[in-house]
Amino acid sequence: MTQCIVTEHEWKDLQGWKDYGISLSTPSNEAAKMLDALMTQLFRWYEDETLGGIVGTLKRIKEADPDYVLGPLLQSRFKLSSHRLETSPELQASLKEMEDLANAHPVTDWEMKLVGVVKDFATGHRHKSLRTLEEMVVDNPRDFFALRLAYMFALTLGDWAGIKSIMPKVLATWTPDMAFYGYIHGMYGFVLNEFKQPKEAEKYTSKALNINPCDCWSTHATAHILVETNRAEEGIKFMEKNEPKWTTGTFLLEHNYWHWALFHLDKGDYESVIGILDDYIISECCPGTSFALCDASSLLYRLEMEGVPTGKRWEAINSLWSPSEHASVFIEVHMMMNHLCAKDYESANSLLESCEKFVSEGKGTSWEVTKEVGVSLCEAMIAFDKAKYDDVVELLLPVRDDVIRIGGSNAQRDVFNLLLTHAAIQCSGSKYKNLGRKLIQERKQSDGETGVTERLQERLLRRHPWRKYQNNLSRVELDLWENSWGILKNGHISAGLCARRRNGSKCT
Repeated sequence: MTQCIVTEHEWKDLQGWKDYGISLSTPSNEAAKMLDALMTQLFRWYEDETLGGIVGTLKRIKEADPDYVLGPLLQSRFKLSSHRLETSPELQASLKEMEDLANAHPVTDWEMKLVGVVKDFATGHRHKSLRTLEEMVVDNPRDFFALRLAYMFALTLGDWAGIKSIMPKVLATWTPDMAFYGYIHGMYGFVLNEFKQPKEAEKYTSKALNINPCDCWSTHATAHILVETNRAEEGIKFMEKNEPKWTTGTFLLEHNYWHWALFHLDKGDYESVIGILDDYIISECCPGTSFALCDASSLLYRLEMEGVPTGKRWEAINSLWSPSEHASVFIEVHMMMNHLCAKDYESANSLLESCEKFVSEGKGTSWEVTKEVGVSLCEAMIAFDKAKYDDVVELLLPVRDDVIRIGGSNAQRDVFNLLLTHAAIQCSGSKYKNLGRKLIQERKQSDGETGVTERLQERLLRRHPWRKYQNNLSRVELDLWENSWGILKNGHISAGLCARRRNGSKCT
């Protein structure tokens, strides 16, 4: 096994930060080093146990310089993904401490911009925060701090256009001797794949893994590329071969196992999917672990849609969700999945009512996404649970192109494409009788003949057995056949009405 890199570089002191074009207001070299230690953990997606992990490193920054503004700023940043300012006293306290220190002590222009970034995000102006960070990276392509924050904000918002445009300049400015050089290649590869450029993306993820085989984000990005280019068997072997390396990234551990499970799901190997789910995903779920809970729910929901028995797993994780603060629509819609499939309708209704109340009273980015996308997704899942498939389609079609706004990746959001397709296949009315076939064709054009797509096709044929003849019919004939089938199903004509063939024989 290739030896994993544990520490790529000595922690940067004040001069080390200046070498990257970043001046810090703290006089403490120790605070500067701990700030670099924190960023190293974030780039590597792991917790350094020798420092006490992220919490311990933040504590060390504060101990080294109690008056340094980036201490409370970073504490605030780690609460932003799952807390809203209006509902979190801890976030309010961290923000107040950050602003008080910024007003009471000299800070650099760079640090003051970061104060504004965190404040804007916390008060609901999330895209504004991202734009500021992107501008900071444009001004200084070596600003790895702003780059890392911008990257995570983009992931949260599903807003990658700015990152995609600035990454080539970043890569052109960095040199192989610089810390995090390999990681930024994997970061760029992931973004390219989100923009449906898998061949180009793979060049960057491969380079990143050649530099550091234990770069778990680049492993993760490669898994995205493989699953979305219909290479499930290759993906299984890739994850298995490199398991001792990518498992060093503890923050991304269960999510990379989630990707491994997706490859097995595509192959129809449900036993392996459930084994990974039990051993590496559900086992990581506990109160407060929203993203592990999201991964578990998303994988279980895919199994449910394919008709695979899931036992008592929904019930096992349902009680682990914390009440929603409406900070993340991505988390909320996965919470709704869990409540519905666990048959906890009281919690499902309570969540929907809470979302509707937030829509009537809230503000900011999360409010907009909840109002324009989140409520529809929740209502669609409720309709699917009630087998009201036409209603599911009515709710999902108008927001289909906006689901990206809930954040996450293409692969994560695909669960809603699958929900729409499964519902369309089962629609009873004539309005959407062709939609299932069209959606399946879209998947084929995008991803190829995947196992998931083949099973959707089989389900469509079971639901509408006449479709097995469609490849032998012209487009005009197929339209006539579909119309006739609709009449036939309603009992208006006999089963022998249309025995059309491509040779032009008439209906009898």
